[in-house]
Amino acid sequence: MADSLTYNLGTVTAYGSAKEGGYTGTYEEFCESLAKAGTAADNAAAAATSASASATSASAAETSASTAATSASAAETSAREAAASAAAANASTTAASTAAAMTDTSKIYVYTGSETGYTNGNWYYYDGSAWVSGGAFNAAGCDDALSDSSTNAVQNKVVNGAIDDLKSALYEELTYETVVNSYINKADGEFVNYDNWTRTGYIEVDPTRTLYIEGAASGWCASYDVNKKFVRAFTISAGTTSYVFLENVKYIAISTTTANFGYVLKYKTMDRAYATQKAVVNILSPTGILPLDGWVTGSLSSGEAVLNWKRLHSDYIPVESGKTYVVQYSAEYTLAYEEYDANYQFVSTHSYLSNGDTFTVGTNTVYIRAIVNGGEKNLYPDDALSFGITVNPYESKKLRVMTYNVGHYNYGTGVGLPAEIYDEKVIHYRRFFGAADCDIVGMQEYDSRMDAENQIWANDALWDYYYPYSVNTGMQTALKSKYPISDGASHQLSNGQYYVDGYIDGIYVISVHLTVGTSSTQTRLDEAAEIVALLDGKKSFIICGDFNCEPGEEDALYNVFLNAGCAVANCGWFGKYYTWSNNRTDFDDYDNPTGTQLYYLDNIIVSPNISIDNVYPVPEAFGKLSSDHIPLIADLTIIN
Repeated sequence: MADSLTYNLGTVTAYGSAKEGGYTGTYEEFCESLAKAGTAADNAAAAATSASASATSASAAETSASTAATSASAAETSAREAAASAAAANASTTAASTAAAMTDTSKIYVYTGSETGYTNGNWYYYDGSAWVSGGAFNAAGCDDALSDSSTNAVQNKVVNGAIDDLKSALYEELTYETVVNSYINKADGEFVNYDNWTRTGYIEVDPTRTLYIEGAASGWCASYDVNKKFVRAFTISAGTTSYVFLENVKYIAISTTTANFGYVLKYKTMDRAYATQKAVVNILSPTGILPLDGWVTGSLSSGEAVLNWKRLHSDYIPVESGKTYVVQYSAEYTLAYEEYDANYQFVSTHSYLSNGDTFTVGTNTVYIRAIVNGGEKNLYPDDALSFGITVNPYESKKLRVMTYNVGHYNYGTGVGLPAEIYDEKVIHYRRFFGAADCDIVGMQEYDSRMDAENQIWANDALWDYYYPYSVNTGMQTALKSKYPISDGASHQLSNGQYYVDGYIDGIYVISVHLTVGTSSTQTRLDEAAEIVALLDGKKSFIICGDFNCEPGEEDALYNVFLNAGCAVANCGWFGKYYTWSNNRTDFDDYDNPTGTQLYYLDNIIVSPNISIDNVYPVPEAFGKLSSDHIPLIADLTIIN
């Protein structure tokens, strides 16, 4: 039954009526609903076979059918009644006793005569060249005949036409006037006389909706504001391309050579609802300066649109001249961009950016257009809703970082705090780290247990309160962070020395502990060179470490990093800070040491894009805490 209802003369019209009445299903779902109602209706229709072959009896049969369908849902009953009414309106019949009386080729006739070639009681339709029988005229017979898609010319001529009308209703086509021997100047949007070119007049558009432009050849499109003041111009591609215009655009005009002119401009009918949906998504899923709409299938080449099904490019996106922006990804796409000046003139192209990359637009740049690469995937404008790409103004990050050899919490001579001083020292640790308020701490001679009896977990007693994210090697090195650490892991240098590393907000952070001993100078130089090699390809990095350099060798050791372009907190621009002394009382009067051996062991080393703003040794920590080293703190700014 579903098939016959699909091709019933009134079904398409009934679907439209149902939609106006609030029905929300698809055309196919509507037909399935009618099929359910029709099962009951067919039983009633069988009782109507004795009805006369007049239009009145057909209407009565349909009325009986719709009455019988009341056992179905209210929506299905209403749809069936709408179908019956539409069928009666679209397929009204007239009795004809002779073939000569069938003069109106738009009507259906019920033949009541006895001429050769015609059957009394059958209904006839005109197929364009002759009158053709559709079978015995009654409610059931008409329905069966209409379901015969192979021979039914009524279906071909009327029903398919109605379906085409329904399809065309999915789009709203724009009308426009044309002017021959005239084109649009792309520089200023002016209309200029020019032989063999044709242009449109001003065409009103809705900037909240996607406009589809179909054409056999490429052309030029100019946009204008409400006062018909020129906004910008761009190339439109051959085929069907979608466009969303800037918010201040009210009109457009199109031009191309006269021989190629012939554009169809249309909106999707459902775009009105979709525009509201996009506005909601834009609120719920901010994407920085990247819009969720306004994307066009294709790429860009020096400001010109290029057809490429695996690329999308955006409309013009306003940016702040000279400002730095940061790109972040969470999907499989990659992003490139082009820069434009205040007149929408192309300035430069920039290749694809990686996650976390920053870019600074030129001092004359007022707009960019983004280009998204889908790899092997074809891209369509609506894919912008799932890009997972954000471009935001880049704000310099401030970080406070500490490096600290905690000496296993027992001055480097034992493991863990002795029971008699545990309670006092733990309170001092908590107060100190609360006041220091560092974002990241790199530790050496770390121990996962805090007490000498090996009963109290250090994370429970202290670290997790301030630093919920960590990675460590148990009794060697550790990283503690206020922020998540990704890819955190423990490793060994080629000579077996342990280090830990990970990424914190896109910055590679590493905690190292070089070999100790007066005879290990070359070993430490080799270890430093190996650490530098680990930094290859990493844009932003921070090294926290106890470098164990003997007095007098610190300059040579830290030069390994300085020569690689790094900046050092200790023994650099801010001068030297000793973090170990053979006279522990030096930490009571830090600026006036009396010890004969001052060690510049601990350092914070950063990448060229990170500024060291200030450096603080913390000598007072020596008496309060329980290590033979003192902490070193640096305030950092990540520039880009």
